[in-house]
Amino acid sequence: QQQQAPVSLSLYGSWTATGQQQQQQQQQQAPVTASLRNGKLIWTDELRHRFIDAVNQLGGADAATPGGVHSLMRVEGLHYWHVQGRLLHYRHQLRSREVAQKARAAAAAAAASDDVPVTTQAAGSLEGR
Repeated sequence: QQQQAPVSLSLYGSWTATGQQQQQQQQQQAPVTASLRNGKLIWTDELRHRFIDAVNQLGGADAATPGGVHSLMRVEGLHYWHVQGRLLHYRHQLRSREVAQKARAAAAAAAASDDVPVTTQAAGSLEGR
């Protein structure tokens, strides 16, 4: 019995798998069917992996188009609008992360500049009054 390779996946980051490349290729070639519950698509780990792979193959979130991602994913029951909504959400998440990182960097820079000693007032400013 062969153990499956462990997979780590951030919410909307890139995923990496350790193990054999053949297992990944077999999973990508295997037919996948989208699961619908009350008409809503359930994004399983397998669908997320295929989505991220397709986006990366197309050059990233900004370069990827819903039609291109849809055709690369090759999932039965997955519609164009499912991919379109997911791609919009994915782009929004990436931009939100960028904004948060810039805010943290600005806060760190402000904290570092607070460490600089403040100069004292010029001589004779208010002492004689």
